[in-house]
Amino acid sequence: MEDESKQRRSLSWRVFKFLFVSACVVFSFVVVSFWTLGAYLEDDLPTITSLKEFEEQSPQLSRVFAADGTVLAEFWAERRTLVSAEEVPTFLFDAAVAAEDGNFYKHEGLDFWGMLRALYVNVRDGRFSQGGSTITQQVVRNFFLTRDKTLRRKMEELFLARKLERHLNKREILLLYLNQIYFGHGNYGISEAARFYLGKSVPDLSLSDAALLMSQVPSPENYNARKDPEGARKRRDRVLERMVKRDLITQEAYAVAVSTGLHLSKRPSTRELKADYFVEVVRRRLVETLGEERLLKGGLKIHTSLDPAVHRATKAALDDPKNRVPKEAQVAAVFMDPYTRGVLALVGGKNFKKHPFNRATQAKRQIGSTFKPVIFGAGMLRGHLSPESTYPNRLITYRGANGPWTPRNWDNIHDGNLITIAEALARSSNVVAVQALRDIGVHAMKSFAQSLGFNAVPPHDLSAALGSMEATPLDVTNAYATLASGGFRGQPVFITRVEDWKGNVVHSETSGADPSVPPLVARALTLMLQKAVSDGTGRPAYIPGLSVAGKTGTTNGNVDAWFVGYTEDIVGTIWVGHDRGKRLAGTSGPRTAAPLWRAVVKEVSSTPLPSDPF
Repeated sequence: MEDESKQRRSLSWRVFKFLFVSACVVFSFVVVSFWTLGAYLEDDLPTITSLKEFEEQSPQLSRVFAADGTVLAEFWAERRTLVSAEEVPTFLFDAAVAAEDGNFYKHEGLDFWGMLRALYVNVRDGRFSQGGSTITQQVVRNFFLTRDKTLRRKMEELFLARKLERHLNKREILLLYLNQIYFGHGNYGISEAARFYLGKSVPDLSLSDAALLMSQVPSPENYNARKDPEGARKRRDRVLERMVKRDLITQEAYAVAVSTGLHLSKRPSTRELKADYFVEVVRRRLVETLGEERLLKGGLKIHTSLDPAVHRATKAALDDPKNRVPKEAQVAAVFMDPYTRGVLALVGGKNFKKHPFNRATQAKRQIGSTFKPVIFGAGMLRGHLSPESTYPNRLITYRGANGPWTPRNWDNIHDGNLITIAEALARSSNVVAVQALRDIGVHAMKSFAQSLGFNAVPPHDLSAALGSMEATPLDVTNAYATLASGGFRGQPVFITRVEDWKGNVVHSETSGADPSVPPLVARALTLMLQKAVSDGTGRPAYIPGLSVAGKTGTTNGNVDAWFVGYTEDIVGTIWVGHDRGKRLAGTSGPRTAAPLWRAVVKEVSSTPLPSDPF
């Protein structure tokens, strides 16, 4: 018996040694294979250097703001806004650890016990109910890898996680995680999640808020706090319980947090003011200067010149059914600060979705009598004319390239009386404008048009006196702004500055204003244009208490109706017409465009106005 017992013990010992040695061999083989595979993959794995490089690779949304900070639009490939570590409350970092990776501070990128535990739970449940990936693994997966479920991809994830832990500290990895993870409804990162669900910025989050947001991460679309508030509250409380168990918060803090309501905000709009035509101009300019990829991914803060009050007043006037805009007509409007050249409002049509073509910046139309100040200004600049210079109001036939040509006045009055050019401008006399242009010459006229800032080139003949030149409403507004500013020519400004996500200014627009028209000439033309409003065809734009200078324009056959005018602090243009150049009966500069201009400027004027006589 004793011999048999010794034999059994000897056999057991030999079996144990065999199993132990075999296990060591297998373990050594696995370890050697693991690191051999790592060495094999090392050359193909991405380089990991610093947190800064990760941040630069993270797509962020860009926002467009009006002058007062109102949100006009967003451009994005992924709706994400990065936050810095200083903006993140400590309890938010802790909530992420409690919700997603309880051993985060203990492991070095891989949690083998966590993997085994997840495997056990999934086998027990017969379904994939628990993941074994650490926060570090999730970060490298989001940055570097695809979602393909292959052995190679999984091995790359394991090695990259270890590599990441060697290059970044725990707080940096957590920050990357919070800035990258998906929270549902197209929102990436904690900043956009806080804004979307709670209407808050990250520094303003409470402990309860942090636990609520992190409880949604495992299944953002299913664990939707808006759809299932009660379920969201329970999941939030479980995260808080884990934080207490791991000594991340006190029992007192836990009690306060679980007794707090969810306080979800209304679903935010991506914009607070609809200014589609203006925004499209901004988008095109940014794509041209910074590139589309930077616009979609660069996290830019785009500050513009748009004034919400002027924009709303413009839209209200154009949309008001009481105003005389034919249903078949289209509209365009531009309002600008004459000194900074900042575009305060721009509308390029009645409906951007149906008609995205921007008539304010892209439609070149004949500008009619709004061109007459160019002729008289050119004459005054050359010393050939003064506001008191006179011409006979009579029909004259000229020899043109296509035969004899006899221009006529719009009112068909040709009495032969002498009238000053100031009176001619007020009455919008065609026959006087042609006589003046004949005397000063087309070269002088074209030079003065350039001095005002017109981009369009006037025709090289006497028809320019009747406004045959084609220009956009933006071009016309900018030229009149030269007169309104006392003779300074400049370029329209839409974008005042563009900041990157760290606040560095990366782009801005300036008017580049320079003196181009003598102040005396600009002032003389302004006085003449004020007379055109107080006593002439521009009378429908008159506003008691304001010094309004302006000019109407109506092209042949009532195809285009214009009014362009200015006060001491705003210059603007209204155009009404048909896209195909059809005649619009009853439409004219005085009847249609001038009242619209008046409605806008009266609404936004900062000057106290007396009672309205109209």
